[in-house]
Amino acid sequence: MALIIESGEPREVMHFALLIGYGASAVNPYLVIETLEDLSCGAICPRHERGYRASQLHQGHRQRPAQNRFEDGISTLQSYRGAQVFEAIGLNRGLVAKYFTGTASRIEGVGLEVLAREAQMKHEHAFRPVGSFEPELRVGGSYQYRVDGEHHILNPLTISKLQHAVREGNPKTFKEYTDLVDDQSRQLCTLRGLIGIRKSEDPVPLKR
Repeated sequence: MALIIESGEPREVMHFALLIGYGASAVNPYLVIETLEDLSCGAICPRHERGYRASQLHQGHRQRPAQNRFEDGISTLQSYRGAQVFEAIGLNRGLVAKYFTGTASRIEGVGLEVLAREAQMKHEHAFRPVGSFEPELRVGGSYQYRVDGEHHILNPLTISKLQHAVREGNPKTFKEYTDLVDDQSRQLCTLRGLIGIRKSEDPVPLKR
């Protein structure tokens, strides 16, 4: 029996990889398709207020580049389907055991209640009133660094500090760089930053 996924969430190659890796035979990313439709007819279609002219993104090919990107990003699809070649990070073991049975999960995380609340928050954000001062959606920054995006370990400040330290051989600048990198943990950019030290009432002696 084929499992067909119709969802507005898939928008990146990794999203398709996860769905196929957990058994999906086909994915219909309707939000991506509708977004491309909006971009292609926004300037000439009366039901849309913004977008690009159809001549800029030809009607017969407006979905093809995105489809090629998703298809090219996943190789050997037949052996990949249902393989579950992933490790769960940030999900608690109860959720993983119930919904992603067999998936490795070496650290704990959130449960279904938090995921449901996040989905509700996204919905509320999407349908909130938008003023004239906020005409566009936030771009975000999951991969490429953006000023208003999420915090990245590699950002203009850390990179510039490292480059200056290496080029000038300046220990002081290198110390500034290492301080910035160490601070990444406190900004939840690493697994180390998600883990706290719990002191024992009976310390383990260092000497044998």
